[in-house]
Order: sequence, then C-alpha cells, then structure tokens
Amino acid sequence: MNRALPAMAVLAALGATAPALAQSPSCQPMGGTAIFEAVPGTGGFMVAMSGDFEGGVFARVIGEPRQLGNGRTGYDLEHFFARADGSTISTKDESVWVTVPGDDRVLAATTYRVQRATGSLQGSTGEFRSWGSINAKTGQGVLRFSGEICRR
Repeated sequence: MNRALPAMAVLAALGATAPALAQSPSCQPMGGTAIFEAVPGTGGFMVAMSGDFEGGVFARVIGEPRQLGNGRTGYDLEHFFARADGSTISTKDESVWVTVPGDDRVLAATTYRVQRATGSLQGSTGEFRSWGSINAKTGQGVLRFSGEICRR
C-alpha cells in the first residue's frame, strides 16, 4: 500500500495545499567558530569561519562606540560573509564588549541581522548570534556562532 496517500489525505483534511507546503522555510544553520584579526587602517577585521557556514568574512565598525557602563561598550557593525560557491550574506549588527579587569581581553556578544543574501542563500532572512574573546591590543580573537537563517 502506498503510505504517501494516507499522509496526503491528513494534510488535505487539515487544509494544507501543495503551494502551502512549497512555502515551508529552507533554513541554513549558522553554528561554528571564527578566528579573526584587525586589518590596519580599515576599521575592520578579516575573519575565517568554519562549521555550518564555511567561508570568509569582512567585518567593520560603523559609527561611534557607546559607553554602556560597568565596563561595557556598544558597537554597531556590518559583516559581509562569503562562501566558496559565491553565495553572500550582508548583516547589520549590534555588539556589546565587556572589559576583562586586569587583562587586554574583552568578551563580546553580537547579534547579526541579515540585510541581503545572494546565490544559494538568496531570500534568506533572520538573525544569528556569536560570543567570544578579543585581544584589544592585537585585534585578534575567536568567536562561537549559533542560530540559523531561513528562506521562505
């Protein structure tokens, strides 16, 4: 017996149609790690990502830092992510850096909001997050990413 027919009957009874099923989101996990280093004279960082999203990234600070109190500084950022297949994601981001007392390091937590996506990621929207450590003197750091973006 064809098992697909009973499943289709249940979906039809619930009001699901083929176009509605076709509009289900296709999601790309954004978990992984990144290592990065400041690029002198640009206000930006070059980044190598591994994990669910393999590729390179250019990140830059836009606007002026905001002192949030208690050793916290807020930054507005832009990121330009690229994969080997040519697909890209551009984001506008909010980041909070917390000073580690007695150390050159800061802890960073960032929320990335997709503004544009191309190639196999075209139409993707959503946000994802990272957290990690940055050496404030050298501009080097490591981050852990989580979340997903979805196409509809």
